Amino acid sequence: MANVIFKVGTKALFDALEQKDTNTLYWLEDVQELYKGNLLFATGKAASQTAAGLMSAEDKVKLDNLSAGTVAGLTPVDATIVIADGEEGTKTIGVQVSKVEGNTIEIEDDGLYVAKDNTEYAIEKLGDAAEGYSATYRLKKTVDGSSSYVGAEINIPKDLVVQSGSVKTVTDVADDIPTLAIAKVEGLQDALDGKAVESDITDAIAALDVEDSAVDGQVVSAVAETDGKITVTRRALVANDIPELAQNKITGLTTALAGKQDNITFETAYDASTNKAATMTDVDAAETAAKEYTDTALTWGSF
Repeated sequence: MANVIFKVGTKALFDALEQKDTNTLYWLEDVQELYKGNLLFATGKAASQTAAGLMSAEDKVKLDNLSAGTVAGLTPVDATIVIADGEEGTKTIGVQVSKVEGNTIEIEDDGLYVAKDNTEYAIEKLGDAAEGYSATYRLKKTVDGSSSYVGAEINIPKDLVVQSGSVKTVTDVADDIPTLAIAKVEGLQDALDGKAVESDITDAIAALDVEDSAVDGQVVSAVAETDGKITVTRRALVANDIPELAQNKITGLTTALAGKQDNITFETAYDASTNKAATMTDVDAAETAAKEYTDTALTWGSF
C-alpha cells in the first residue's frame, strides 16, 4: 500500500494548488471538507435535533426567515389562523373565533361547534278573547325554554268563526280554483251584456273606411280627424300653388332653348299686330314659295 500524506489548510489555499496529489488527503478547515486529490471525499457532520453539525444553505435561509408568529413556509392568510410560540422553541397553529356579538361559533375540545338554534314559534289561543271577537290568538316565541309573545294579537270576528279546517299546500293553482258559473258571480252577467262583441268592433272599424279620389284642378287644403274618421277638404288650384321651377329642372328645356335666336331686333317699336315674329315653320314655307314663284308678267319675247 502506498503512503498517504495528510495536509490541513483553507479552501483558498486548496484552490490555489495547480496540481493536487492523488495520494494526499486535504482537510479544509474553513468549509469542513475532505479531499483526496481533486476528489471530494467527505464533508463535516450534518446537524440534527440531538447533535450539532453542518447546516445546508437552504436550512440556513429557513432559519433566518423564522420570526415570532410564523412557521417556516407558513403565513396566516387571515385572522382565523393563529401561529404562536410554544414551549422549548416550538410553534403552535390555532383557530381564532370572532368576538363580534351574535357569533354562535364556539371552540370545543374536538373542534369548532355551532350551537343549534333552539328557537320555536307557535300560535296560541288566549283564554279570553278580545272584546267583540270570538277568539284571540298570539304568536309565541320560545328560546331555550323561555317563552314570550311577539307581534300583535290576531282577533277572529264572531261571524267568521272557523269550526274546522286543514292546511293544504298548493301544488297546481289551476286545479285548486273551482269552476264558477257566470250566474254565481253577482253583477257579472249585467256587466258582460254591456260589453262589445267581436262584430261590434269590426263594424266600427269598417265605418272608419273612407274612399277619396283626386279632383282635377283642386288641391287638398286641410285634413281633419273626428272620432277616428278622417275627412279631406279641397279648394281650387291657384298660381301660387305651383312652385317656381329652375330651367335645369325641366327635362330638355335647356337644349331646346339653345337652338333659338337670343334676341330679335325691330327697327321701330314692336307692335304685335304688325311686327309678327316668324317661326321656323313660317320661314320654311316662305322659302318653298320663293323657289316655286313664277312672274307671269315677265316672259321672253315681250320686249
